[in-house]
Amino acid sequence: MNKKNVISVVVVAMLFAVSLFYIGGTYARYSDEFSGNATGNIAKWQVKVGGSDTLTLSFTPETEIETVVDGKMAPGRKLKADVELDLEGTEVAVDIEASLEEAKEAITTAFGASADKVKVTTTVSEGGVTNADGTTTIALKDGAAFSSSDKVTISIVLEWENDDENNADDTSVGEGASLTYDIPIKLTAQQHLSTDSHTA
Repeated sequence: MNKKNVISVVVVAMLFAVSLFYIGGTYARYSDEFSGNATGNIAKWQVKVGGSDTLTLSFTPETEIETVVDGKMAPGRKLKADVELDLEGTEVAVDIEASLEEAKEAITTAFGASADKVKVTTTVSEGGVTNADGTTTIALKDGAAFSSSDKVTISIVLEWENDDENNADDTSVGEGASLTYDIPIKLTAQQHLSTDSHTA
């Protein structure tokens, strides 16, 4: 390759590089960055039960029946304890759930093989909805925070569900040396989310 050809190749290469620069520029896009702060208020949570942070339960028969001594537990019997839920100032809808998740050992000790037939649910007199899963949802009223008049009575219902297949086991419990039970019940209040399966 002679000198003239080399110069021609160099010139063409330079022109190609310059044209790439301008063509590449046409594919660029405008760009700016802006930053700021997210400001606002956090919804308030202020739930109390029975006027305090401690749950005190006093169970009575849900319905008076003549086939079981008043206040005693037996298969097919429901006992309930009413507690007042104070929501004043709370700015979110609330789900209430009673559970026996920390009571498995105590239930087994008291009810033996029939332990799986003992359950607890919540119901509400007014101001809320009892869900199919045994929880209770209390919705906001017109999107406003709960006021001092928004006190809801929650009934915690303890039930020994009857199952004729468990007759022998139930009988052994009734014939047992110890006819007392002491079951820890946990009442949970939590924010209701629109993605929850509960009714709101």
